Amino acid sequence: DEVIYLEFSTERMAALGINQQAVQATLAAQNAILPSGVIKAGPEQVLVRIDGQFTDADSLSDINLRVGDQFFPLTDIADIHRGYEDPPSELFRYKGQEAIGLAVGMRQGANIVDFGAELDAVMARAITQLPIGIDIHQVANQPHVVNEAVNHFLQALLEAVLIVLAVSFLSLGVRAGFVVALTIPLVLAITFVIMEYSGFTLQRISLGALIIALGLLVDDAMIAIETMMSRLEKGESLVKSASYAWTSIAFPMLTGTLITMAGFIPIGLNSSAAGEFTFSLFVVISVSLSVSWIVAVLFAPLIGVTLLKENIGHHEAKPGRFRRAFHALLRGAMRFRWVTIILTILVFGGSIYGMRFVEQQFFPSSDRPELVIDLALPQNTAISETQSQLDRLESYLHDDENVLFWTSYVGRGAPRFLLAFDVPTPGPNTGQIVIQTPSVAARDALRAKINGIAETEFPGTDIFVKLLEIGPPVGRPVQYRLSGPDPDTLRDHARDLAAVLATDDRLTGIVLDWNEPARVVRINILQDKARQLGLSSSDIARSLYTIYDGNTVTALRDDDYLVDIRVRGSAVDRQSVEALSNLQLSTPSGAAIPLRSIATFSYDTEQPVIHQRDRMPTISVKAAIATADQPATIVTQLTDQIAAFNDALPLGYNAVIGGTVESSADSQAPIGAVVPVMLLMM
Repeated sequence: DEVIYLEFSTERMAALGINQQAVQATLAAQNAILPSGVIKAGPEQVLVRIDGQFTDADSLSDINLRVGDQFFPLTDIADIHRGYEDPPSELFRYKGQEAIGLAVGMRQGANIVDFGAELDAVMARAITQLPIGIDIHQVANQPHVVNEAVNHFLQALLEAVLIVLAVSFLSLGVRAGFVVALTIPLVLAITFVIMEYSGFTLQRISLGALIIALGLLVDDAMIAIETMMSRLEKGESLVKSASYAWTSIAFPMLTGTLITMAGFIPIGLNSSAAGEFTFSLFVVISVSLSVSWIVAVLFAPLIGVTLLKENIGHHEAKPGRFRRAFHALLRGAMRFRWVTIILTILVFGGSIYGMRFVEQQFFPSSDRPELVIDLALPQNTAISETQSQLDRLESYLHDDENVLFWTSYVGRGAPRFLLAFDVPTPGPNTGQIVIQTPSVAARDALRAKINGIAETEFPGTDIFVKLLEIGPPVGRPVQYRLSGPDPDTLRDHARDLAAVLATDDRLTGIVLDWNEPARVVRINILQDKARQLGLSSSDIARSLYTIYDGNTVTALRDDDYLVDIRVRGSAVDRQSVEALSNLQLSTPSGAAIPLRSIATFSYDTEQPVIHQRDRMPTISVKAAIATADQPATIVTQLTDQIAAFNDALPLGYNAVIGGTVESSADSQAPIGAVVPVMLLMM
């Protein structure tokens, strides 16, 4: 934002006997717009307006201040200049160049692919109207991502159709296999119509549900056609064979379909944040399976009557070798039923036991080629230092073949271009880089390179290189939260916990979400002396705030825009700790006194940020994973060490699991709560 700064010198103001508050009041009073009345001149009303408002920065230079019987130009005590906010609260850059970001959202109910095409056309027209040297670059393209996802689904659909055709042709013959294959597009077409009217769109979860359903929706049709083929082999007509498929297997198939649908009920009734992502999985699978049963019992027999031959060869009535072997096995299992039941229970128990050796993760990382770098410095870092660190990091991205382009953000994170995007807390000590790579392989290679650079070239700077996430964002996957009543003691124990995590070679980049104290200058006001001079602590605080941070006194009206006029101290006054004691303050009588005459100074540290959870100071100890292990595996293997650490903590202090493991547990807990309902319905 544009700002007009009036940077005044406290020494010059003191020498002239000018009061800081009086200067601000003079500026605000002259620039104010107040009603001046209306002259009712007979049949007409004439408006009265007072002139004198500021028109530009030069008009401020013409202001004269009165002290007693003397007048002084405003420029005698202040330097006036117009520019941008300094220091800036946030910065945005494209490939290292200053830029302005524009986020364009789609209206609800529109088609994102069509939206992307129309937006490209608008941008193409806008480029032709821009001055030379100003370019437009697209840094996030969700329509392209959606289009690629749809294309991947179509590819999976084609592969599924080909597999079904191959299996059906081999087992049923060409005609019967073709009948089964025709049911796939029919089921999908009806499913798409129901999704459209139900408000469900094609996105990552619904597309995944359709791919899962592809392996299930052909089962009913294949059973129906196999039943028809078996009746035709016995010499029945096409119509009678089709009718038999309905009367004999329709309801058994319906039972199997409903049981399969019931297996997804826990996902549909998941009340956690992850349930918002996965609800469409349950709906789409349920709809597609229901439609597949309808198609199997109604349309598949009809298509079979149209395409199948009525006169097909008869198989031998005597069962073959494989059927005889299966019959023998089945009769043996039924004869020794208790042995069969015990073996089934043992196999089931063994499978449950074997689950402990399976890596677990509720939401995997995204397969998109973007790479995200989070940068965090100590809490008291100035934004200029954050920008300097980002400049150094960006220098390694130039001319890298694994980088297409990148955008960097200083003082904030990237806009939420993805629902599950983890946006860091804005602050002058934070920054973020979003890198677009040509492929997943290039992304992984670049990630390894930047991790090495961060470890060797950026000591003291927290750099976390991460992938986009599909589910709820958590940041570093392995986390523990340590809570306790005293912040200083809590910090000491948090560092001890970080040392425990550091013993595991699989963990890297271990950080605390708040740790570094900030330096503080404490001004101890001599209250009696201050009152003798007509000053209070609040008066001194307001004066110091105006000097160091600036105070907006009025605004310049520049056509349709308002430009703040901000008063602050000169660079010498506001950028030096040593100059604090010599700052000149104005008393209500107009006299100038140095700050040291009414205050003493001491130096200390304090925590600029203290996170609380359940009204208790809490530090999160976070770690990234350097290997292919899953967070749940590492946390499980650290259980004994964390338990021993908790046992050694004083009363009132406790460490609990956070991060991906906690997020997965929160997502899975509602699923487990609904499992009894699922079993009951089954």
